[in-house]
Amino acid sequence: MVKILRKNTFLGKILFYLFFFVFIFFIFPFFVVNFSGSLNVVSSKSCSEVVNKKNTGIWFSFIEWKNLNAGKNEEDWNKTIDEIIKNLQSLKINNVYVHAISHSDAFYKSGLYPMSKTISKDGKPVEYDPFRIFVDRLKEKGFKVHAWINPLRGMFDEDYKKISDSYQTKKWYNAKNKKDYYMKDKLKRYWLNPANEEVRNFIKKAVEEIITRYNNIDGIHIDDYFYPAGLSEANVLEGDEEYFKKHNPKKLDIKKWRRENITELIKAFYETCSKHNKVFGVSPQGNMNNNLNGMFFDQEDIIKKGYLDYIMPQIYFGFKNENMNFCDCVKKWKKLIKKNKPKDRKIGFYVGLAAYKCGMQDDVYAKKGRHEWRDNNDILKRQVCFLNDIKNCEGFTFFSYESFFNPKKEVENVVKKEKENLLKVLK
Repeated sequence: MVKILRKNTFLGKILFYLFFFVFIFFIFPFFVVNFSGSLNVVSSKSCSEVVNKKNTGIWFSFIEWKNLNAGKNEEDWNKTIDEIIKNLQSLKINNVYVHAISHSDAFYKSGLYPMSKTISKDGKPVEYDPFRIFVDRLKEKGFKVHAWINPLRGMFDEDYKKISDSYQTKKWYNAKNKKDYYMKDKLKRYWLNPANEEVRNFIKKAVEEIITRYNNIDGIHIDDYFYPAGLSEANVLEGDEEYFKKHNPKKLDIKKWRRENITELIKAFYETCSKHNKVFGVSPQGNMNNNLNGMFFDQEDIIKKGYLDYIMPQIYFGFKNENMNFCDCVKKWKKLIKKNKPKDRKIGFYVGLAAYKCGMQDDVYAKKGRHEWRDNNDILKRQVCFLNDIKNCEGFTFFSYESFFNPKKEVENVVKKEKENLLKVLK
């Protein structure tokens, strides 16, 4: 063949141009699509079509409650909600994840938890129900609303001392066997013990309280606060290992034991939501190893057992992040869900996006991409466009509301441009 081509230069040129045409129009685009994460070739130019994902969400956290509600009367809170709704509509948001329980306290009128001090006035709970008003107003405007719960994170000593003795969490705090119910981290914060069935039943009761009191919500949502991150022999939880030694009938090692405790907690959430026809979803960290070995959330086992309706990993990485880039991480999650999905039903796949990183000077967890968020103002747009081409990815959610609508002064211009770029592709 080589001899023939050498003799026939015209035929050689034809074959060369044919190969060049095939490479440019067929092979190279395939390479770009499948390896864009590693090579960071998701460019603005390749992102021009309108994104058609059904679910565009935003997290409204305890920080937003503190900054936007704290101590307001009902009339002023309604005015603030008017502005919030206007802002959400401007960014085409249709799902709102509203903090209901964050630190063993409540942003609603609860019979189980004290009202959060961040929305109290002069140290006393407000007389109206800010959560109910917020949920009702959002529902009236067509938003889906999810009550967001941190099930295990508790308070500090000074906080527990101030709440009424009538609360179950205070009774456990005062109990002689306090360590059966609470663990304490190195910062002296208390965490409810998920290994204790009595604790899990209490949290399950809280889920039912929210669902029955606010039956117009669409579901219950939890994020990545399971066991506190980074537990190790050098970083232990006070009370955790003692309880493990006394309550481990299956003789598991401590890591498997912790994972089983979290799985049982997730199962309780899912069963309660299913009973009331509400959706239940989890937003773990994007790093699967951190989930499994740092916070003891066994994503593979939980998906396989079908203990949730959707999963929304927080893929808070840039395209250039050498440790874990955005595109590769999305593909790994998609593969995990596809491989482990239960036979009888579908598990929804959504992605959490880091609006809070817009304009960030130094992303310390990255290597090559440490300044990516500082030097670009279209990262979220490109991420949204990348997700638009991921089959079975049903949407994305931004963390968080104030990152877009009340950013720090030093990143205001970058955030403004990010929103402008996003709106070019959002329906």
